[in-house]
Amino acid sequence: MTFVQSLKWSCCAAAAVLVGMSGRAHSADLVAPALIPAAPMAAGADKKPAPPFAAQPAAAAPKTPAAPTTPATAPATPAGMTSAAGAAAVADPLAPDIAEAKVRLETMERDIQDYSCTLIKREHVDGKLQGYEAMFTKVRQKPFSVYMYFLSPAEKKGQQVVYIDGRNDGNLIAQPVGLTGRLGPFTLPPTGYLAMQGQRYPITEVGFINLTRRLIEVGKQNGPPENCVVKHYENVKVKTGSGDPRICRLTEVTHPTKREGDRYYMARIYIDKQMNIPIRFESYDWPSTEGGKPEVLEEYTYSNVKLNNNFTDDDFQIRK
Repeated sequence: MTFVQSLKWSCCAAAAVLVGMSGRAHSADLVAPALIPAAPMAAGADKKPAPPFAAQPAAAAPKTPAAPTTPATAPATPAGMTSAAGAAAVADPLAPDIAEAKVRLETMERDIQDYSCTLIKREHVDGKLQGYEAMFTKVRQKPFSVYMYFLSPAEKKGQQVVYIDGRNDGNLIAQPVGLTGRLGPFTLPPTGYLAMQGQRYPITEVGFINLTRRLIEVGKQNGPPENCVVKHYENVKVKTGSGDPRICRLTEVTHPTKREGDRYYMARIYIDKQMNIPIRFESYDWPSTEGGKPEVLEEYTYSNVKLNNNFTDDDFQIRK
């Protein structure tokens, strides 16, 4: 490898660190979103089921869940579902939730043209749980476009990534900071080896609308129904910043035994009741030892969401 080739490779690798989000977060740079459960409710229940997690102070990361417990009463049938749908849920516990998600997806696709938010994420990649990362993010649906500005960890603050479907020969554009940043920006295939370093999903799948699509497909591939436990909790609070907590409806799906078709031990989807969008998702792998705690697979929180900002191409450019 020549010196020039080596230099080019080093620059691209540095850009991949930006896109792959493989850095380690520092507690001083980012506080993990706190979950503040209100009393979960089930229709006609005299005794309320225990919340799926203990209340957390604002500065604490949510605890990893213990083994699932059975609620005191069956969760209420989701609003708008008929008794026939409730009967179908006996065969497929996820059927009502998948039906709701499809309606929600259609509504979001119709009513949301773009949005901005702060995306806080943590992912298990290549056998290791990465640190928390936070990015100011803009998403446009048509053409699908993403702009990210890293807020933390400190070593990545100021880095930028842009992707516009159908532009730049299908590549993303990455602008690192520091010495390497002087040689940027760099173009990388979004699903290429470098861009996917430290990343569970490519930038082309960013956003809560894409998340909804993915969860619907995962739900359709659900394993044996007898190995699927679905619980619903109302008025769960998700505190993501200095403002008031967001009030959510939490759906918790657990597969007690690892079987073919099941992709996770437990998943939790938090639907903002005011905006009717998923603002948080977390999933866990099966415990490695009997009685042990499940490990985080992925965790995403969308805070400070602002819908329909009339973004243009100028909003998806690397800033100097």
